[in-house]
Amino acid sequence: MAISFAEALEKRKPLEEYPKSDLHVHAGRGGSQEYIMERTGKRIKSRCTPFISLEDMQLWFEEEIKSSCRGMEGYLLRLEDAFARAAEEHIKVLCMEFGYGELMQLGKIQNFIRLTETFRKKYCPDTIFCPELAIGWECPAEEALRQLEELLPYHWICSLDLCNRELAQPVKNFVHCTERRKQTAFA
Repeated sequence: MAISFAEALEKRKPLEEYPKSDLHVHAGRGGSQEYIMERTGKRIKSRCTPFISLEDMQLWFEEEIKSSCRGMEGYLLRLEDAFARAAEEHIKVLCMEFGYGELMQLGKIQNFIRLTETFRKKYCPDTIFCPELAIGWECPAEEALRQLEELLPYHWICSLDLCNRELAQPVKNFVHCTERRKQTAFA
C-alpha cells in the first residue's frame, strides 16, 4: 500500500519510496543503466565525476547508453525503461517529453500513443501521464506550428517545451504555438 509523502518523511523511508512527481523527463533518457545492461547484456561505464556541461552529458549518453541500444528497437527499450523507472520511484505525476521525430517513428502518431499507453498501464497505471512536445529553438516557427497542429487533434500533448539551443531565435516567434495550444484547453 502506498504511503503519503509526509508519512514517508516521518518514517525516514528511502527517497525512492516517497510518492512524488517528475515534471520533466526526456523520453529516451528517463531510465536506468541497470535496466539497459540487464536487457542488452552490454556494460555501461558509470561516471565517477560530475558532468562539466550539457555537451559532456550528451557525449556520455551517446557513447554509453545510445550505443548500447541503437535504432528504433533501442529507443523503445529506453522508452519502456523510463516507465519502469517511474514505477520503481513511485512517480505519481509524470511529464515526459517527446520530439516530433520520436512521435512519428512508428509511422503514425496513434501507434506511438498506443505504445506509450501500454507501457504506462504495464508499469505505472495509477500515474498521471502528461506528454510534452519538445520544440527545438532552432526549429522554424512555422514548422513548429505545423507539427503542433498535426498533433492537437489527438488531445494527447499536455504542454510544450522549447529546448536545445536556447534563444536561437526570439521567444516571440513561438507565441503563436503557445496561444494555439491554449485554445485546445490542454487535453
